Amino acid sequence: MSGFEEVHVTAALAAELERQGWVATEARAREVAAAAARGTNLILEAPPEAWHALPLLAGMLSTAATPRRFLLLAPAPALDEWAESAASLAAASGIPLIVAAGPGRAARRIRETESWLLLTTPATALALTQRLSLKCAELTGLMLAWPEAMKAESEMEALMVDLPKDAPRGIVTSDPGRMAGLGERYARRALQVALPHPAPAPAEAATTIGAIGKIHIAVVPRRQRAEAVTAVLDVLDPANPAIWAPGRSTMALEVAGRAGIPLVTGEAAPEGTRPLVVALELPTPVRLAALTASADLVLLVPAHALSWARRVAPAATVLRLPGAIEAAMDEAAERRATIAARMEGGVGSEALLALAPLFERHEPAAVAAALYGLWLEPGKPAAQPTSQPASTAPTTGTARIWVSLGKKDGGTANDLVGCLTRECRVDRTQIGRIELRETFSLIEVPAADAEKIADRLTGISIRQRRVMARVDKGVATPDARPRRDGPRSPRRGSPRS
Repeated sequence: MSGFEEVHVTAALAAELERQGWVATEARAREVAAAAARGTNLILEAPPEAWHALPLLAGMLSTAATPRRFLLLAPAPALDEWAESAASLAAASGIPLIVAAGPGRAARRIRETESWLLLTTPATALALTQRLSLKCAELTGLMLAWPEAMKAESEMEALMVDLPKDAPRGIVTSDPGRMAGLGERYARRALQVALPHPAPAPAEAATTIGAIGKIHIAVVPRRQRAEAVTAVLDVLDPANPAIWAPGRSTMALEVAGRAGIPLVTGEAAPEGTRPLVVALELPTPVRLAALTASADLVLLVPAHALSWARRVAPAATVLRLPGAIEAAMDEAAERRATIAARMEGGVGSEALLALAPLFERHEPAAVAAALYGLWLEPGKPAAQPTSQPASTAPTTGTARIWVSLGKKDGGTANDLVGCLTRECRVDRTQIGRIELRETFSLIEVPAADAEKIADRLTGISIRQRRVMARVDKGVATPDARPRRDGPRSPRRGSPRS
């Protein structure tokens, strides 16, 4: 029996924690997992990265309640990171993970599944409750991941109203000072697990550029960490590079193997003279201090964690990695090389004869720029014949959505516009003409988004009526009777001619 199993974490979840680099002998991880497994309310201080909260989530998922329905609320920029980290724990617990960036598809999956772990933002969770798809009174547990970054106080308060009093709550925060009031409201009498911090360094310990202990911060999305390691090595060209991760996870091994540099894990110290360590995950402040005691360090920080990195490493410098501008410059250089190679091979007389009159009337640079623009649009014809008539029926690119709300329901165009902008997150400029009929309405929207908007609109309550929506295919409705093209048959009892 592993250490995590001894604190009532299921065997499958304990094995997954260890696979992701957690060591059962670490007192803090055991304390968090044990308290969560017992159903104790928790406030955990941790760096703003999902890996640091996995023992808390594993403990909550180890409950034996049936059905198991957990709600995990996270900031929108961190949904992808949490989906990557929580998917394996959800699979080990035997319940599906539902990631909801919007309420449409998630509403159907919640209705079709008995047990689930729902990962979403407070705004989307509130929209699901308004559709009556998510019922907070039936939740087994709730976890708030860095609520200080969500700025959704009103949504969270609305969600907490129906949450069962005995449902365990876990709050993960990187700024416990700001969360004191939130903990009192949402996780009363919670066990608070603080993050150990190193002793303050003396003022004379400040380092200069290139000295041991220098910290760089590179803002990188999590999905681009592997590419970012290569970019760091190209920019800094260190003589003794290494990669640090909390454990020997699959991702860490793959990145280290791809870069061809050693992997340092856990509490191990990097070897060699003047090493440069690239941290794939955010280290705790104590581990950060230990790494910078013997090495330069590059922190790969997602955008939502930048403020925390600035707080724990105020002397860090921002390392700008090659991005979109550099990629565009490289592409432009390749095109210039292609043009130069063509000129060196000789330019045909036919091209010169065609362009000579243009050179007499326009600057040669302007002519070249126009030709360059045509070159970048190979599908665009060089010229339109003057005799070609203009199109009489341009494509509008719009479609109509049929909504089961009409005048007899008391609905108005303002109701529909408000629902589309607030609940479905549709830009007001994308909403076209609204036709309000007796029993239904027709709304013009961009054709490319029509299916998605109709899916989001279905199930929302307007004027205390749950509406249905679909893309209008021109099907006959009660308010639009089909026109008869043939002659009418004589009425019964009418004189015949």
